[in-house]
Amino acid sequence: QRLVGKDLSVTIPNGEALIDLHSGGEDNIFPHHECEIAQSACAFCASPATGTFARLWFHPRHLFIEGQKMSKSKGNFYTARDLFAGNDKRPPFEPAAIRLELIKTHYRANANFTLQGLTDSARIVERWRKVAEATGSNPGGQGLRDETRLRFADAMHNDLNVAAAIAEVNKFVGNVETPGAEDAALLRE
Repeated sequence: QRLVGKDLSVTIPNGEALIDLHSGGEDNIFPHHECEIAQSACAFCASPATGTFARLWFHPRHLFIEGQKMSKSKGNFYTARDLFAGNDKRPPFEPAAIRLELIKTHYRANANFTLQGLTDSARIVERWRKVAEATGSNPGGQGLRDETRLRFADAMHNDLNVAAAIAEVNKFVGNVETPGAEDAALLRE
C-alpha cells in the first residue's frame, strides 16, 4: 500500500514509519515539517538523517486568487462549497474541474486560481469525459495511445510535471478522431 501524508494526523494513525510522498506549502518547511520529521523519527525509532520518514517531499509555491496572494485576512478565497453551489454571477463547478484547476500549474510555480481558469478547466474535463465514455472501437490508435502513455509518464517523472502531463492528455484527446473503448481505457489509467 502506498501512503501519502500531509501531517502527523495522517501519518501516525496509519502506523507506517515510511510514506511515499509528503507535501505542504513552502511556508511550512520550517518549522512545521522539520518538527514533523523529528516527531515521526521519535515515534518510529527512525533516523531523520536517513530519510526514513518520507521517500519524497515537495513543497508547492503559493496559491494566488485572481492575481493576489490568497489570504484569510484579505478575504480573497473560495470555499469548495461556494464553488460547487455557484451564484447569480457564475455557474456551479464540479469537483473534477476544481481539482484540475488546482493541479495544472507546476508545484514550483505560484498558481493563480481564477474563475476564467476554472471555466477553462471545466471545458477540458468535459472534453476528456467524452473520450473516457467512448464505447466504440479504435484499434488503429494504438501508436498514439502508446506515445501518450510514454510522454505522460516522462512528464510525471520529470519533477512531477503535472502541467506537461496534462498537456499530453490534451494533445491525445485532440488527436483522437473517433474515440473508442481503448482510448477511454487509457484516460482511466
